[in-house]
Amino acid sequence: MLEAIFEVEGVFSEPTPEVDISGINDGSFHLIVRYWTLPEQAQVRRTKTRAVVAIKVACDRSGMRIPQPVAINLYDLHSSNNSALNSANNGE
Repeated sequence: MLEAIFEVEGVFSEPTPEVDISGINDGSFHLIVRYWTLPEQAQVRRTKTRAVVAIKVACDRSGMRIPQPVAINLYDLHSSNNSALNSANNGE
């Protein structure tokens, strides 16, 4: 997955991108992916979309399957709306 992130258009090679496993549960594992890009919102969104697609493709190519349903939690470290993002993703 780390190799996939290095290939994403808009991801800086320095500081070096990182992929860490933050937890493992029955049928799932949780990743933290860190990368740096230009700070403009449009660039951040485009790069994030490319990164998510690259990770999914890397998982598929490795034979790793993502179980359904998939819960996605989005965090913006520069926003105070994180609880709103999580609520929206959980259908609340």
